[in-house]
Amino acid sequence: MRPLGKLAAVAALSVLAVSACGGGGTPAQSAGPKTLRMTVWTASEPHLTLLNEIAAEYKKTHPEVAEIKFESIPAETYTTTLTTQIAGGNPPDLAWILEGSAPDFVASGALAPIKAKLDNAADLIPSVTKLWEKDGELYAYPFSTSPFGMFVNTDLLEDAGQDDPADLVKSGSGPGRRPWP
Repeated sequence: MRPLGKLAAVAALSVLAVSACGGGGTPAQSAGPKTLRMTVWTASEPHLTLLNEIAAEYKKTHPEVAEIKFESIPAETYTTTLTTQIAGGNPPDLAWILEGSAPDFVASGALAPIKAKLDNAADLIPSVTKLWEKDGELYAYPFSTSPFGMFVNTDLLEDAGQDDPADLVKSGSGPGRRPWP
Protein backbone atom coordinates (compact mmCIF):
# COMPACT_ATOMS: atom_id res chain seq x y z
CA MET A 1 0.00 0.00 0.00
CA ARG A 2 1.35 3.41 -0.90
CA PRO A 3 1.71 6.09 1.77
CA LEU A 4 -1.66 7.70 2.32
CA GLY A 5 -1.88 10.92 0.37
CA LYS A 6 -4.44 13.69 0.76
CA LEU A 7 -6.84 12.15 -1.77
CA ALA A 8 -6.64 8.74 -0.14
CA ALA A 9 -7.18 10.36 3.24
CA VAL A 10 -10.33 11.99 1.87
CA ALA A 11 -11.45 8.56 0.71
CA ALA A 12 -10.72 7.16 4.17
CA LEU A 13 -12.71 9.95 5.76
CA SER A 14 -15.53 9.22 3.31
CA VAL A 15 -15.62 5.56 4.29
CA LEU A 16 -15.54 6.42 7.95
CA ALA A 17 -18.33 8.94 7.57
CA VAL A 18 -20.53 6.47 5.72
CA SER A 19 -19.87 3.67 8.19
CA ALA A 20 -20.13 5.90 11.24
CA CYS A 21 -23.54 7.16 10.23
CA GLY A 22 -24.85 3.70 9.40
CA GLY A 23 -26.41 3.02 12.79
CA GLY A 24 -28.67 6.03 12.99
CA GLY A 25 -29.40 6.72 9.35
CA THR A 26 -26.97 8.33 6.97
CA PRO A 27 -26.82 12.10 6.70
CA ALA A 28 -28.38 11.83 3.22
CA GLN A 29 -31.46 10.19 4.77
CA SER A 30 -31.89 12.93 7.36
CA ALA A 31 -33.26 16.40 6.76
CA GLY A 32 -30.55 18.88 5.82
CA PRO A 33 -26.78 18.77 5.93
CA LYS A 34 -25.31 17.30 9.12
CA THR A 35 -22.33 18.11 11.27
CA LEU A 36 -20.01 15.19 11.96
CA ARG A 37 -17.84 14.99 15.07
CA MET A 38 -14.48 13.25 14.89
CA THR A 39 -12.32 12.50 17.91
CA VAL A 40 -8.58 12.79 17.46
CA TRP A 41 -5.66 12.32 19.85
CA THR A 42 -3.94 15.55 18.94
CA ALA A 43 -4.44 19.27 19.48
CA SER A 44 -1.41 20.22 17.38
CA GLU A 45 -2.32 23.09 15.05
CA PRO A 46 -0.48 21.57 12.04
CA HIS A 47 -2.33 18.27 12.58
CA LEU A 48 -5.70 20.01 12.88
CA THR A 49 -4.96 22.16 9.84
CA LEU A 50 -4.27 19.06 7.77
CA LEU A 51 -7.41 17.32 9.08
CA ASN A 52 -9.51 20.39 8.28
CA GLU A 53 -8.07 20.44 4.74
CA ILE A 54 -9.05 16.79 4.32
CA ALA A 55 -12.54 17.57 5.67
CA ALA A 56 -12.92 20.49 3.26
CA GLU A 57 -12.06 18.24 0.30
CA TYR A 58 -14.54 15.62 1.52
CA LYS A 59 -17.36 18.15 1.90
CA LYS A 60 -16.92 19.31 -1.72
CA THR A 61 -18.38 16.02 -2.93
CA HIS A 62 -20.69 15.30 0.01
CA PRO A 63 -23.34 18.02 0.33
CA GLU A 64 -25.06 16.01 3.07
CA VAL A 65 -22.19 16.99 5.37
CA ALA A 66 -22.24 20.62 6.49
CA GLU A 67 -19.26 20.47 8.80
CA ILE A 68 -16.74 18.10 10.35
CA LYS A 69 -15.69 19.14 13.83
CA PHE A 70 -12.51 17.71 15.31
CA GLU A 71 -12.63 17.02 19.04
CA SER A 72 -9.13 16.86 20.49
CA ILE A 73 -8.72 14.41 23.36
CA PRO A 74 -5.34 14.07 25.11
CA ALA A 75 -3.48 10.95 23.98
CA GLU A 76 -3.05 9.79 27.60
CA THR A 77 -6.83 9.48 28.08
CA TYR A 78 -7.93 9.07 24.48
CA THR A 79 -9.11 5.45 24.50
CA THR A 80 -10.75 5.73 27.92
CA THR A 81 -12.59 8.90 26.88
CA LEU A 82 -13.66 7.38 23.57
CA THR A 83 -14.98 4.18 25.15
CA THR A 84 -16.79 6.24 27.80
CA GLN A 85 -18.46 8.29 25.06
CA ILE A 86 -19.54 5.09 23.29
CA ALA A 87 -20.83 3.45 26.49
CA GLY A 88 -22.66 6.65 27.42
CA GLY A 89 -24.52 6.78 24.11
CA ASN A 90 -22.56 9.76 22.79
CA PRO A 91 -20.16 8.18 20.28
CA PRO A 92 -18.39 10.37 17.75
CA ASP A 93 -19.36 9.97 14.11
CA LEU A 94 -15.69 9.37 13.30
CA ALA A 95 -12.75 8.38 15.47
CA TRP A 96 -9.03 8.03 14.96
CA ILE A 97 -8.54 4.80 16.86
CA LEU A 98 -5.05 4.11 18.08
CA GLU A 99 -3.48 0.94 16.70
CA GLY A 100 -2.85 -0.53 20.15
CA SER A 101 -6.60 -0.46 20.86
CA ALA A 102 -7.64 -1.99 17.53
CA PRO A 103 -8.27 -5.56 18.73
CA ASP A 104 -10.49 -4.35 21.59
CA PHE A 105 -12.54 -2.07 19.35
CA VAL A 106 -12.95 -4.74 16.66
CA ALA A 107 -14.01 -7.36 19.22
CA SER A 108 -16.40 -4.98 21.00
CA GLY A 109 -18.85 -4.65 18.13
CA ALA A 110 -18.65 -0.85 18.36
CA LEU A 111 -17.36 -0.51 14.78
CA ALA A 112 -19.39 -0.86 11.59
CA PRO A 113 -18.18 -3.19 8.83
CA ILE A 114 -16.77 -1.21 5.91
CA LYS A 115 -15.26 -3.66 3.40
CA ALA A 116 -18.27 -3.43 1.04
CA LYS A 117 -17.98 0.38 1.04
CA LEU A 118 -14.35 0.41 -0.11
CA ASP A 119 -13.42 0.61 -3.77
CA ASN A 120 -9.87 -0.56 -3.05
CA ALA A 121 -10.34 -3.28 -0.41
CA ALA A 122 -8.47 -5.83 -2.55
CA ASP A 123 -5.47 -3.47 -2.79
CA LEU A 124 -4.94 -3.27 0.96
CA ILE A 125 -2.02 -5.27 2.29
CA PRO A 126 -3.18 -7.94 4.77
CA SER A 127 -0.44 -7.12 7.29
CA VAL A 128 -1.74 -3.52 7.40
CA THR A 129 -5.39 -4.46 7.89
CA LYS A 130 -4.90 -7.50 10.14
CA LEU A 131 -5.63 -5.63 13.39
CA TRP A 132 -8.82 -4.19 11.92
CA GLU A 133 -10.38 -7.44 10.64
CA LYS A 134 -12.57 -10.13 12.13
CA ASP A 135 -14.19 -13.07 10.35
CA GLY A 136 -13.20 -11.73 6.93
CA GLU A 137 -14.73 -8.29 7.53
CA LEU A 138 -12.83 -4.99 7.78
CA TYR A 139 -13.85 -2.57 10.54
CA ALA A 140 -11.49 0.36 10.00
CA TYR A 141 -9.43 1.87 7.21
CA PRO A 142 -5.75 2.13 8.15
CA PHE A 143 -5.33 5.89 7.98
CA SER A 144 -1.64 5.78 8.70
CA THR A 145 0.90 3.00 8.62
CA SER A 146 3.90 4.98 9.73
CA PRO A 147 6.85 3.05 11.07
CA PHE A 148 7.46 3.25 14.79
CA GLY A 149 11.19 3.18 14.19
CA MET A 150 13.44 3.37 11.21
CA PHE A 151 17.10 2.56 10.87
CA VAL A 152 19.13 4.15 8.11
CA ASN A 153 22.65 3.46 6.94
CA THR A 154 23.76 7.07 6.54
CA ASP A 155 27.05 6.00 4.96
CA LEU A 156 25.17 4.38 2.06
CA LEU A 157 22.96 7.45 1.68
CA GLU A 158 26.00 9.71 1.62
CA ASP A 159 27.70 7.46 -0.98
CA ALA A 160 24.53 7.69 -3.09
CA GLY A 161 24.51 11.49 -2.85
CA GLN A 162 21.29 11.59 -0.81
CA ASP A 163 20.40 14.04 1.94
CA ASP A 164 20.97 13.09 5.55
CA PRO A 165 17.61 12.01 7.08
CA ALA A 166 18.32 13.92 10.31
CA ASP A 167 18.68 17.13 8.29
CA LEU A 168 15.42 16.41 6.46
CA VAL A 169 13.61 15.83 9.76
CA LYS A 170 15.01 19.05 11.23
CA SER A 171 13.89 21.04 8.19
CA GLY A 172 10.49 19.36 8.08
CA SER A 173 10.82 19.08 4.32
CA GLY A 174 11.83 15.75 2.87
CA PRO A 175 10.80 14.88 -0.70
CA GLY A 176 7.03 15.24 -1.02
CA ARG A 177 6.65 15.57 2.74
CA ARG A 178 4.66 17.97 4.78
CA PRO A 179 5.95 18.78 8.28
CA TRP A 180 4.13 16.68 10.88
CA PRO A 181 5.41 17.87 14.27
